Amino acid sequence: MRKRLLTTSPFLTGLKLLAILPPVGIGWLIYLSRWQWLALLKHPRQFSRHDPLLGFIVLLMGITTLNLNHHDYRSVILSVLMLFVLGNLWLLCRESTQSIAWHELRKFIIQFGLYITISGFAFHWLNQVLTLPTWLKFMLGDLLWGYAANQNRLFGSAYNPNDACCLLLIALGLLLTQLSHGSVHPFTRWPLINWFLVGLLCVGIYQTKSRTGLMIMIAILIMTTYQLCRHHRILVTTILIAGSLIVWHVFPRSASTITALQSRLTI
Repeated sequence: MRKRLLTTSPFLTGLKLLAILPPVGIGWLIYLSRWQWLALLKHPRQFSRHDPLLGFIVLLMGITTLNLNHHDYRSVILSVLMLFVLGNLWLLCRESTQSIAWHELRKFIIQFGLYITISGFAFHWLNQVLTLPTWLKFMLGDLLWGYAANQNRLFGSAYNPNDACCLLLIALGLLLTQLSHGSVHPFTRWPLINWFLVGLLCVGIYQTKSRTGLMIMIAILIMTTYQLCRHHRILVTTILIAGSLIVWHVFPRSASTITALQSRLTI
């Protein structure tokens, strides 16, 4: 038990720092995986042979580095850094598969989703009330890489609204799975609070203004509703048909949906 705590506690601490103080979390995860990177440098062929995913990440880092002579070199450096952090996460997750409990990781992901939602609203309010120092924005992840164009979309301490939406969808799915199937490790002991947190995650997904994310959220909620209301499926279907007529009017960025679809088809 003592050995397990020693191996999982630093990793979970790094994940929590990655959510609350992203630059500190990135540095901590890089520090934790230092020995794995040294082994990778000493035996690169062995890693690529036994770990194709890590080999693919390293290959992407090399290809991305070739674009450093591009005029927008800052985005290239940022992309390489993100791939490096992704490699760190993969190395640490691979080493922790036998020591970290699934319910601990699941609870962290749900907490991360809730933090993104709450911090996103907090950052938006603070930016209207006062001007935060640049160093504080950098440490908290608010506009971490200068995403001023997304200031009307929720992303909290995530990289951008689409990444935030992806994390929120995973958190929503995990929480709904707990509520629909039951769990020996519930998120909280109070069912009403759990359903309130489901609603909070849904609000966060909506505020990211990701149309694809919202459609996935609706699909998840529909499947969960049919599972929980097995004896009232006809009533649920009627409500869903009536509600679909209202959804379009509150759909985020609905005015530009057709234009966005045409641009994607062109691409």
